Amino acid sequence: MDDFNNYEKIRKQLASNNWNLYDYQKKFLDAVHANKYRQYLLSSEIGTGKTITSFLPFFDKSLNKINTKVIYISPLKSIISILHKRLNELSESLKINCKIEKRTGDVSYTLKKKQLLKIPDIILTTPESLTLTIANSDASLLLEDADYIIIDELNEFINSKRADQLALTLSRINAINKKFLLFALSATVVNKKSLINWMSFNGKTKLIENKTKKRIKINVLCSKKIPTVGHSSYFSLDLITPIIKNKRSLIFVNTRSQAELLFKNLFMNLGDNFNLGLYHSSLSREHRIKTEKLFLENKIDAIICTSSLELGIDFDNVDQVINIGTPKSINRLIQRAGRSNHSFYGVPTSYLIPTNKFEFLECISSKELAENDKFDFYKTQTGSKDVICQHLLLLACNQGIFPIKTFQEIKRAFPYKQLKYKEFLEILSFVENGGYLLNNYKKWNKLSLSEDGAYKINSYRNRIKTLTNIGTIIDSSSFKVKLKNNKTLGTVDESFISLIKPGQAFIFCGLNLKCIKVNSEDITCEIIKRKTRKTPIYWGGNLPLNPNVSDAILKSFIKTNSYPQEIKKFINDQKNKSAVPQKDEVLFESFPFKKGRYLCVHTFMGRQTNQTLSFLIINFLKSSSIIISDYSINEYSLAIFINKDAKINLSLLNNFLKKEKADINFLDTFIAKKTFKEISQISGLIDKKKFGKKNFVNSDIIFDTLKKYEPSHILMKITEEEVKKYFSEMTHSNTLFKKKIVFKDLEIPSPFSETLIFQKEKFKTDESFIDNIFEYIETKKNGNRKKISKL
Repeated sequence: MDDFNNYEKIRKQLASNNWNLYDYQKKFLDAVHANKYRQYLLSSEIGTGKTITSFLPFFDKSLNKINTKVIYISPLKSIISILHKRLNELSESLKINCKIEKRTGDVSYTLKKKQLLKIPDIILTTPESLTLTIANSDASLLLEDADYIIIDELNEFINSKRADQLALTLSRINAINKKFLLFALSATVVNKKSLINWMSFNGKTKLIENKTKKRIKINVLCSKKIPTVGHSSYFSLDLITPIIKNKRSLIFVNTRSQAELLFKNLFMNLGDNFNLGLYHSSLSREHRIKTEKLFLENKIDAIICTSSLELGIDFDNVDQVINIGTPKSINRLIQRAGRSNHSFYGVPTSYLIPTNKFEFLECISSKELAENDKFDFYKTQTGSKDVICQHLLLLACNQGIFPIKTFQEIKRAFPYKQLKYKEFLEILSFVENGGYLLNNYKKWNKLSLSEDGAYKINSYRNRIKTLTNIGTIIDSSSFKVKLKNNKTLGTVDESFISLIKPGQAFIFCGLNLKCIKVNSEDITCEIIKRKTRKTPIYWGGNLPLNPNVSDAILKSFIKTNSYPQEIKKFINDQKNKSAVPQKDEVLFESFPFKKGRYLCVHTFMGRQTNQTLSFLIINFLKSSSIIISDYSINEYSLAIFINKDAKINLSLLNNFLKKEKADINFLDTFIAKKTFKEISQISGLIDKKKFGKKNFVNSDIIFDTLKKYEPSHILMKITEEEVKKYFSEMTHSNTLFKKKIVFKDLEIPSPFSETLIFQKEKFKTDESFIDNIFEYIETKKNGNRKKISKL
């Protein structure tokens, strides 16, 4: 550390904040001073000072009177707000006169313009805001002058389209700035190689790893009243109440609806002497900021929250974290736990409280994996090509697209290393005019070829639409929830509108509300005293179950001695009446039920896997002339209700696995149109933002048209790739089809199957299906046909 001239100044300042320079921080500073690499990956557990560490080279230079510029990128704006305050405090205490500014969607256009004229020393921004700069010729100096670019929490979004877009943006910056050093920050992961590959734009990346392991304390609490089905925390209130009374807590749930209901139940249990906060992404920004502020000021004792608080504000006053259910991922569990006792030597304390018997097994499996550092594995993914479409449109808004040069730039981004020039030209052709079938429509002609050989945006309107629709995050259609005084409480999904009518009550923002009127954009409500349990249901609330958690659950069936009596009985009854699956097995059960028959499948591979498998099985059964009424799914199993006379046997099921492994038509699957809509919005085919009803374009109609008349269109190819990726990565279908089938033909439902057949949420397989089809079949056999109402 001899070269680090101002070591004492920084050491003393950190010590005054109860911080010290730890070994990994010293190694990082040594490596940067050695100047042998242009990329550095800082890997350390939560609460160990990664973010501040990444700014130490800047402060070192500043203390030596050397001016440098930093661009810091965070996936969350909430991280930026608190970091802005802390960096200002640190620079002031070091007597460094530097300008630190935010550049996000919340910052005014005027301030952003000023930043381009007089560039701040440190810019704190998001991936989307940084991406916008490559479309702005006035921002060139900001990008060219950057000495350090820092990416925070890279592990949290590396396998997403946001990361694909950021990789393309960095590749563009790399083409115009040959000096900047790239620092990426990550919590501990198994395969750091995937992170290193992603950020290696210029030669090798230096890994700086904090090998000091933090101890983590996780307790599983199980109610004696634990139900067999459902995700209600109502049965666990007697466990939650005593442990939060004297300790400041974050209480995590997995869905926004759960958050609303738990807030209401705990509020009624604890009374006015205990201050509860509510925090999820559908609440208004003002509400969320106020909740953060009150908690930091110790005016709120506990916050009930969703994953939106896993990252972001570094609360230094959290004693414990409580999880209602599990977060389905070990990295996410550790991330949540790390919000408590948030310091280098602090011991994160976390509770897992299951809401049903299966979830108990998931909780103890997750606890064991977390305590043994069995982190999630990040598989390297290829970049999504719809993101290239958006990237090209942004380049066209600035200096333009030079095909060969731009193609070479894109290939420097690791997610697009395998991109072929022919594919690139197809994408460019689509961006230019929509492709063969669509190029006759003026609205999809966006580029023109200039004399210097560059493709540039051809109108001011197309430029504005491109910049307005930037980003890869696709929000579901939402409606504002407002009070009569016009105060906005937050938003609900469009699907909730069909379930609520004027006069009906529901819970939102922790309040009992009565709907007064519904219009095209919002719901007007008033606060009432009448109690209700109806809450909005949100799409996207189901977290995928990580494969290592899935495998651990299957192992948990073996060692049951230490389990509560209720859980032991549940598993033993299943073993006696049917079987329990092993790691390399899938359990199929069939049994008669009322007027029909159930086929139940126990995969323990997550809701998305079960949704996909149910789709495949239903299609297969229909092709075998078996009538299907409805189906239900959860994280562990699926159940399909079929006609009573259906012949289900092991031979049929083995044929299903062999057939479906080879015969999946990805464009005919249940998510193809949804995926195409997302791709259409990201690629610029249709607008994410509404520009009036006259300009509304239905993506389903375009999908059907292209599928029929131009199936080789580049967007159809991208859709097929993305659906295939979903099946492979999200539903783990490759793993599923390698498993052995265990089939049980039963007389009555097994305990595992009962969790599904008595589940309230069921899906009809066909909207025109006769409501009581099996009764209809029976009466038809007897020659006594009845009139049966249709759905």
